[in-house]
Amino acid sequence: MKLQSPFEVITPTADGDVLTALVRRGDWMSVAQVVDLVGSRSDEGVRRVIHRLVEQGIVDVLPVGKRSMFRLNRHHLLASAIESIAHARATLLARVTERLAAWASPPRYAALFGSAARNTMAAKSDLDLLLVHPSEVDELWDSNVADLMVDVRSWTGNDLRVIHYAEQDVVSEDPLLAELVNDAIPVLGDHSWFRKKIGHT
Repeated sequence: MKLQSPFEVITPTADGDVLTALVRRGDWMSVAQVVDLVGSRSDEGVRRVIHRLVEQGIVDVLPVGKRSMFRLNRHHLLASAIESIAHARATLLARVTERLAAWASPPRYAALFGSAARNTMAAKSDLDLLLVHPSEVDELWDSNVADLMVDVRSWTGNDLRVIHYAEQDVVSEDPLLAELVNDAIPVLGDHSWFRKKIGHT
């Protein structure tokens, strides 16, 4: 799945993009504002979708002068399901955080990076995860990582690619780590610690 466009699991149409924008913004928006958030759809296409969703009752409309404002109707029977889909990436991050924190030896730091962090995933993109461990890894660590890879595949349909670093190997000279300072979503641990370790304050 594409975490930035989770509704594509159900439909490749503009409906999913519009619903995602309405959920994530959470407030009244004009058609133009929805178009700006969606990005890849035409004004007329977004307008048609919004008016169809208004007819279905899942989107509220508020006349403001000569224009109309729209927002998700959170009282609708399907609103919670729609919100759950739109927040798929946050749900994934929460699950990964929970699993890592429960390990007997949790990572010193963990972060999601790559296309999932940049919102540029394709349907079959790998999910890239940096794990910094405080000591030498053992069989239990390897087993935990393997279980997490299976779980993430089950949750998303995407393979998890794990990059391991020992804490002492987190240094400023490493080009991958330097790139991750601004291209990563912290999952576990202190991001300021990571920034300092590679020379960024």
